[in-house]
Amino acid sequence: AQKELHALRGDKRYRNAQKQELSAAEEQRHATSEPSEAIQELADGKLPPEDLMALRSAFTNLLQRTRTSHHGEDMQALIARRALSGLVVQALESGQSAIDQKQFDAALHLFDLAVSGSENPGWGHYQRARVYAMTADKKHMVTELKQAFAGGFRDPDALESQEFQPFHSDPEFQNV
Repeated sequence: AQKELHALRGDKRYRNAQKQELSAAEEQRHATSEPSEAIQELADGKLPPEDLMALRSAFTNLLQRTRTSHHGEDMQALIARRALSGLVVQALESGQSAIDQKQFDAALHLFDLAVSGSENPGWGHYQRARVYAMTADKKHMVTELKQAFAGGFRDPDALESQEFQPFHSDPEFQNV
């Protein structure tokens, strides 16, 4: 096994693949560094409003790059998918943290970023519905719940959570 491992490490194809993977990781880091910092600034309430549009654009551009790949194993599409996945997770986690700190505007923006960068935006819409429920904005809550279910969210038990309790007898909520 040691001889085979040594031979594999000496193989030019292995060395090239290793270089390619390191290059891809660096490209991914480069693609996520600015948006990641902007997400943190948004979560901290320090992101200027004009930078929010640029941040959202970064998410949609990465999503577009994942969709325009000619085949599923295209390295650029893989880098974009990895970068976007990390940023969506960061936006979701930061949004939850903003909820915990009762920074509802920031949470809505962060969950909107997650929606804009997701192939399956249902979870992000559900999180936005939670924020609207917490702020007693029934109209937007119902709209977001409809979008959540249209976007693939399939957990009706989630509507039993505390923030939705005041709306349980509401006909619009029951209809959703």
